[in-house]
Amino acid sequence: MRRVPVLGKKNAYTQDFDSNGYLTKLSARAVVFPNLKDATLQDSYGVAGAEQLLKTMLYKDEFDRLAEAVVGISQAEDINDLVDEAKN
Repeated sequence: MRRVPVLGKKNAYTQDFDSNGYLTKLSARAVVFPNLKDATLQDSYGVAGAEQLLKTMLYKDEFDRLAEAVVGISQAEDINDLVDEAKN
């Protein structure tokens, strides 16, 4: 979530969900290899941070496919299904 100023209202803010930021952070944490936290790798691309490195390393289409795969894998099952499965 990020704070966004409300137009026409001084010192008034609303919250907005940053979906691009969320997908970037989720994807960066899901990548196991290469180690995106490796300082030497970050330096070789001239960036700082795992998210920045991931976006620099990948083309837009590649990043979109990665994010789609990560979201598909990380979607949790319905909690009621999990409860029923645990009971059996």
